[in-house]
Amino acid sequence: MKSSFTFITLSILLLAACKKKDKPGDMPQAPNWEIVRNFHQDDSYSGGAKITVFNGDVFFSTFGHRGISPGSSGSLNEHLNATFFYQIGEEWYRYATTDEAISNLKAFNGELYGIRHRMSIKTTRPVIQYYNSYILFRWKNNNFEDIDTLEYTDNNLIEKSDIGNITLWAFGGKLHMVATTTNTARIWELSGNQLVKKPEEYNMSCSGTVATDNKEVAFTQVIQLTSGQDRTEYRVRGHYYNNNTFSTGPEYTFISEIGFNSIDAASYAAINSHIWGIGYENDKIKNYDNDQLVQGLSKGKVLRGDILVSNNGNLYMMLGDEKSPGGCAGLAIFDGTVLKEIPFVLPEPLDPCSKLIDATEDNGVVYLLLMNRFQYVIVRSK
Repeated sequence: MKSSFTFITLSILLLAACKKKDKPGDMPQAPNWEIVRNFHQDDSYSGGAKITVFNGDVFFSTFGHRGISPGSSGSLNEHLNATFFYQIGEEWYRYATTDEAISNLKAFNGELYGIRHRMSIKTTRPVIQYYNSYILFRWKNNNFEDIDTLEYTDNNLIEKSDIGNITLWAFGGKLHMVATTTNTARIWELSGNQLVKKPEEYNMSCSGTVATDNKEVAFTQVIQLTSGQDRTEYRVRGHYYNNNTFSTGPEYTFISEIGFNSIDAASYAAINSHIWGIGYENDKIKNYDNDQLVQGLSKGKVLRGDILVSNNGNLYMMLGDEKSPGGCAGLAIFDGTVLKEIPFVLPEPLDPCSKLIDATEDNGVVYLLLMNRFQYVIVRSK
């Protein structure tokens, strides 16, 4: 199972320390985030981790075939392991499973929906293969109310095939399941408590997905072509789905070779019907379709571009600064129109440069899932 979506980064960012020594007279910044909960390493996995907030309560899911503690990354378990935590008021509850993971959660029409991805071993030789089932459920009375189960037979007549990365998307009062593999996008619509496959199917490679409810699903495509040892060509374009048809935007080519480099951003992403360069001129976002530049960062901040998280039609990304471009100088949120900056000052004892894993918002409060010294932690903005 693949985890939450990632973008391909087209430039190498130098990693630097996140915390500078205070100069005489410098005043330390007060933390603008507070810890919601730390999660034990034994309950955490490297395959994926997601958070959702519904009616003020936090839900956290982690899954994978490997743990996240030091040394566990090399130990592969044939079975999928998962842990699901949910909050009721101030109390937390834990639900652990084998061969099944809660891979998606989404608030829709005043209720919480989700996908449980069940993986059962089909064969272990010559390589391990799995049967895949996708159970759409509604969260009712602190339990799963199953709605429908999808078991997909692919074009090669292989039953219970893996449909790829899943995004839940709302359009026109209906819930949709958008599934992307390395070369195909497929859509299912919830109709009469059944997942019905829509006829639209699109062949493309996809490195990232941004789903904006009641508007579109934007797919980022980056094709990398290497010529010899010193020339790499990147072809970038966006594909868009509006609930009826797929459309394709212009293709942009960026070249890196000895003595020449036309890569002008840290990474590229499709959102709001356009292709954008994240970190254009370090601190801007560029719309390549109309040359619009979006600004909004404080002086000295730069868009890293190496860590981008998509949720609720937004991109969440980490900021560095001019002296430490790979640092953790802030958090930026981009909705395809406006770029907003939020300070990133974590409370003790968290690593000040904890890695961003997932993000969401609820009633104006931003929640982040971070990796802090091989441990998942949820924080929220003050």
